[in-house]
Amino acid sequence: MSHIQTKMKAPEVNGVEAQYDAADSNDEESDHLLKNSSSLSNTVVEEIPCDRFQAVYLVFFVLGVCSVLPWNMFITANLYFDYKFHNVSGNGTGRTSLETSFESYFSVAAMVPNLIFQMINLAVQHRISLQIRVMVPLIGMLILFVLTTTLAKVDTDEWQIWFFAVCMCSVILINVCGAVYQGSVFGLAGILPRRYMQAIMSGQGMGGILPSLLSIVSIAATSDPEESGFIYFLCSVVCILITITAFLVLPKIKYAAHYLNKHAEMTKVKKSRELESTESFEKVKHHQKPPFAEIFWKIKVPAVMVLVVFAVTLGLFPGTLSSVKAVNTNNKKWAHEYFSPVACFLVFNTMDFTGRSLAVIEWPKPNHMPVISILVLLRFAFFPLFAFCNLQNDNAPSRVFFSNDAYFIVFNVLFGLTNGYLGSLLMIYGPKFVDVKWSETAGVMMSLFLGTGLAIGSVISVLFLKIV
Repeated sequence: MSHIQTKMKAPEVNGVEAQYDAADSNDEESDHLLKNSSSLSNTVVEEIPCDRFQAVYLVFFVLGVCSVLPWNMFITANLYFDYKFHNVSGNGTGRTSLETSFESYFSVAAMVPNLIFQMINLAVQHRISLQIRVMVPLIGMLILFVLTTTLAKVDTDEWQIWFFAVCMCSVILINVCGAVYQGSVFGLAGILPRRYMQAIMSGQGMGGILPSLLSIVSIAATSDPEESGFIYFLCSVVCILITITAFLVLPKIKYAAHYLNKHAEMTKVKKSRELESTESFEKVKHHQKPPFAEIFWKIKVPAVMVLVVFAVTLGLFPGTLSSVKAVNTNNKKWAHEYFSPVACFLVFNTMDFTGRSLAVIEWPKPNHMPVISILVLLRFAFFPLFAFCNLQNDNAPSRVFFSNDAYFIVFNVLFGLTNGYLGSLLMIYGPKFVDVKWSETAGVMMSLFLGTGLAIGSVISVLFLKIV
């Protein structure tokens, strides 16, 4: 079954409202139609294949999962790293400096290269094909996680410092690869209709849920931290292999090939407008430098707002939220072992995934960006709300305004839901504010602002915990 689309030569349409007249219709292909033509000349009929069995949607969902799952597996394996960095001298009591600070080192080693290489990816994406920008990072992450998985079974007690150095190098390289990969797949999604950006965002939500569930299962199933770490990292290896397979299959699906070839045609500077039928994403690259300033100006509102969304989120999660402890300690196993994995991580990630999935309804609409911006700014209210829960850290005075665990869980439900919904909505809308031929660049640019928000949020998290 195919869609029939009327294709017209028309002047470019400037302005958000005109561009989104078509987007409000039920036809998913309307994202890429130019309207308000003063002439109906040169009209041709174009046959668009359908996304059979939602195969392309599933591929983008998998691409989204892999963009966050490997790193989430890394930071969720805290029991494993506690064990690897435990005190091996004397009677083995007391925590080592590596044991207490490895998470902070990992965060810096992750955020700095991620942000730098997001910028580099944006600057060079028009010179390097999509296939290289996706496959090389995936292969790089695969090699790094095979190494990390192998080290889980190695006794590193006698060389903890060297093991820490290896881990730091792995974290840096994983996030270099992850930055290029994530920016590229967001750019790829920008080429297709809006629902495929939502597929990536939903996939990222699932990439947060899986490590949380695995963490809870491992607590219940095994007391061996090394075995737990081995399982975490092996899952990452399997995930990357599945993603590589899915990405290689993508251009062979007619629906995806239609948009990839169409995009390749529009970004070429040549006299002939004909495209070879064999062309796919290995040849999809711009043959002219994108107008970065013009693109930013058109997407500035969704770009800045997506930065704010994730800055607020990282400012509280996981640092502050994981420091909130159970008020009711009658059930000690729940209070001390399961409260944080369930009430903090699982609740947030589940609601984040729910919000990302609900973004398919696309409300408020793109021409209501002021409403979306207000909703984004209202999320700053979560800072005082969580601060008055049972937050316990070295600087916290003894004051708890919300003295029931239900308050924390409800706040976390809303926090995760709004993060997933608003973040996805902005990522979906951003690339559609520009001309179709620059939609990939806009997608990469939106990813850069998302990454910048994460970096700013990690700094806010440290400062907030020192203040409260």
